[in-house]
Amino acid sequence: LLCVVLLSSTNLLAETYYSQGNGLVNSPSNWNTLTGGGGATPIDFTGAHTWIIRSEDEMTMSADWIVGGIADVVINGGLIVSSIHLVAITGTLTVNGYLINTGTHLLDAVTATGGITVNGTYEHARDGGNALRALWEDGSLCLVTGWTSTSTLNSSFDQTFYNFTWSCPGQTDLISFAGYVTPVTGTF
Repeated sequence: LLCVVLLSSTNLLAETYYSQGNGLVNSPSNWNTLTGGGGATPIDFTGAHTWIIRSEDEMTMSADWIVGGIADVVINGGLIVSSIHLVAITGTLTVNGYLINTGTHLLDAVTATGGITVNGTYEHARDGGNALRALWEDGSLCLVTGWTSTSTLNSSFDQTFYNFTWSCPGQTDLISFAGYVTPVTGTF
C-alpha cells in the first residue's frame, strides 16, 4: 500500500520535462526529465510541470495536446499544430522558437489560461481562422503564409504585433486590413 501511495504522489511533484527528438508532442514517451533521456517519463500531461521543447526538436501532433495542472510550456524549438487538433494549456505558453498552425480548427487552436508570450515566430499557415492571441515581445514575428480565399480578417488580428508579415502566394481574394493589425511596433 505504501508503494502505491508513493508512486501515485510522484505526479504531484513539479518536474521539468524535455522533448526527446522530433516526435509527437502529445505522446508521453517523447518527454523525459533529463535533456538527453535516461530520466523519468511522464505518465500523462497533468500536474504542475514545466514542458520544454528543446531548440533542436520539431514536434508534431496526432491528437489534441491537453496540458493541465498550472503548467509552463516553453517552445525553444518548433511545434506544428495540424488538422483539427488543439493545444490547451492550463498555465502559460512561451514561444522562443516557432509555432506553426496548419490546422483547420475554426476557433483558437492554441490556448493558455495564464497567457501566451511570443519571443520567436508564430506562422499562420492556413486559410482563415484565428491568429494566435498573445503578447508579442520585441523581435517577435507573426507570419501569415497560408491565406488563400477567405476574404475577411477577424478580431484575432486586432492586437498589437511586433513584426507582422503577410506572404501568401496562393491568395486568390483581396483582404482588407482596415481596423486590424494595428499597431505594429516593428515592421509590417
